Amino acid sequence: MSALIAAGTGDSLKFALERVGFKSVEIKRLSVTLDFGSGEAACEAAFLGGPVSLAYDRFDEGTRKQVKSEYLESLKNYYDGSSYKVPGEFVIATACKR
Repeated sequence: MSALIAAGTGDSLKFALERVGFKSVEIKRLSVTLDFGSGEAACEAAFLGGPVSLAYDRFDEGTRKQVKSEYLESLKNYYDGSSYKVPGEFVIATACKR
């Protein structure tokens, strides 16, 4: 798990901000449904702009095809016949540093 993704678990983001001197740290979690109109759109969101994009960029074409296939297999329970409706969460932090 990347450090960025792990920072969103539990209170780790709050503690990390406090450790580097931020005060009045508030964490908000927003539960959302990410609606992807196609498997390709879901893959683009994950691999071209998501947290694994740097690693994905280094893969050869064969590895990319395999990764996409495995990713779509992991999303099969979220496919409703026309789109992928994937549950997600965004973690937002606000804090002050003086």
